[in-house]
Amino acid sequence: MAGPVGHFVCAMAFINSGLSEISYKKDFFAGNLFPDIRYIAPIKRSETHLKNISLKSIIDEKNNFRKGHYLHIWLDKERESFMQSNNIYNFIEYKKYKSQIIKITEDYILFNQIKDLNINKIFNTTYNEELKHNLSYKNIYLWHELLKNYLNSNIINEIRYIKTIYFIATKLELEKKYLDKSYLYKFKKTIQALALGLYTSYKIYQLSNDKKFCNIVNEFYNIYLVKKLNTYKITSN
Repeated sequence: MAGPVGHFVCAMAFINSGLSEISYKKDFFAGNLFPDIRYIAPIKRSETHLKNISLKSIIDEKNNFRKGHYLHIWLDKERESFMQSNNIYNFIEYKKYKSQIIKITEDYILFNQIKDLNINKIFNTTYNEELKHNLSYKNIYLWHELLKNYLNSNIINEIRYIKTIYFIATKLELEKKYLDKSYLYKFKKTIQALALGLYTSYKIYQLSNDKKFCNIVNEFYNIYLVKKLNTYKITSN
């Protein structure tokens, strides 16, 4: 599964391919990251990651938010297949957060490609499609704030990633069980989150300087995906 930046790079490639008209790009981008709200909200993956999503079903979808949502699902499948075949997970020895660290490093490598997007404009709105999933305004607000922080090009990378990992690791705003714990427990969880953030920053630095790793990431997002979309456009006409 891709990270937020990876998904936006794919969304931009989809727009540039001309496969489908996107009337409201803001809705499209918001929908494109919506499925991963499950990381911080009470919603099952099976509800956000539907099965049997194809490029045709993405193109045929008229609602811009859902179009972005479906593209997210399609990319996750394409990326996982490509990365597995290129042994991307062998670059990480730490097992517990292997996939998360890989995704964040991919995002670090790709980040400059989304710097021109107006992130605040995209996530300063609550979308009707989000509310249809019985999520509270608080859930949606926290999700949007998390993304605005993670995708903020004005924040130093290390701080951005540590803040994001801390939020996900503790869910301080969402989990009452955590809020009811002792100060010692909270302190322990905070230290663990910070340690993971520092380890992630170290691995980002290490992997982003590994030519083989970078080549795999760039080949998928900037060559394989573009070719796949353009090939579909040619064969479907």
